[in-house]
Amino acid sequence: MHILTIDIGSYTHADLLLNLKKMGYSFHNIFYHFEINNWELKYHNDEFEALLNKELENSYDLVMTTNFYPVIARICHEKGVKYIAWSYDSPLNLPGCDEMEHPTNYVFLFDKAEVKKYRDMGFDHFYHLPLAVNCDRLDRINASDRFKTDISMMGKLYESTLPELKAIMKPYHREFVDKLVETQLAIYGNWFVDQMLTDSIIDDMNAHFRSLSPDAIQITRAQLSYSIAQQITHIERITLLRVLHKQGFKVDLYTYPLTDSEKELLADINVHGKVGYADEMPALFKSSRINLNPTLKNISSGISLRALDILGCGGFLLGNFQPELSEYFEDGKEVVMYKSLEEAVDKAAYYLSHEDARLSVARKGYEKVRRDFNYELRITEMFKTAGVI
Repeated sequence: MHILTIDIGSYTHADLLLNLKKMGYSFHNIFYHFEINNWELKYHNDEFEALLNKELENSYDLVMTTNFYPVIARICHEKGVKYIAWSYDSPLNLPGCDEMEHPTNYVFLFDKAEVKKYRDMGFDHFYHLPLAVNCDRLDRINASDRFKTDISMMGKLYESTLPELKAIMKPYHREFVDKLVETQLAIYGNWFVDQMLTDSIIDDMNAHFRSLSPDAIQITRAQLSYSIAQQITHIERITLLRVLHKQGFKVDLYTYPLTDSEKELLADINVHGKVGYADEMPALFKSSRINLNPTLKNISSGISLRALDILGCGGFLLGNFQPELSEYFEDGKEVVMYKSLEEAVDKAAYYLSHEDARLSVARKGYEKVRRDFNYELRITEMFKTAGVI
């Protein structure tokens, strides 16, 4: 079997290639960077289509990418080549489209709830598959005094567009959205926002926006849901960092540049710039006594890549309750989960004062992902599902 891999600049692509090579598969890799903010180019892209059509003049049994690209699905279908897309992002933020129906597609998502959403839309070629971690690579990276701390968090604060949207909403809609944010913030493991954003509410909002200006934004349910998820995640992450610091713990945040309001809220926190994924991030996870990982709220069910990265480094994971994290890992033995901000603080305090218990959880979490979340298992499952082995 000969595979064409397309590197779109994802975090996981290098580990995918390393393990394809380790497993003895023949592949050729090409790189193409899709403009992140130009979604249309992921459907129709003359430059990329010419590149891919020319490449597929060679004999390939399979095309592989991280994340799903409709333009690749369409060309693979036209050429009769199977296309595997394994997403490390959730949600995909792609509406249903004709390209999702192609029988040559094999789209693997790590969130069961998102798979169900697409299957309920009639797209039968979506499959559930948790992500993987390359422990062999991570084992070669050492802890560093530079990153030593009680508690660290690496990731975005997810500043949301919701405040701007609320500014042009009717008072009733603002109150509705505020209550939705308040309620969902307190509930873990059940993302109900999508069910509450009915067609009538979205239509009424858009009608009001049009009454303000004929050129006003017209928002979709998915867009508003994502904006709400970002806002909730933003509140949770900032609140956790502030409260943990007030408890007297050394707290470090590694993130993108902060806004002025974020700087003010986090004035007492040790804030650093983002770190490199391949080498600095593993050193950070190995050097932090607790790695805090509040999941982006509309990852309804699945285990995020960041959680597996922490565990694959032998780091101690303190994360919010997620249905699949609870399904695959034992809370208090391999990971530690919280269902409220108060519980997160209590558990952080406990494990920082019980070193043997903390080290045991970190060790057993590492053993679990090395055994059950490795690339060889995931690649084999994808290839079996696609019928290429």
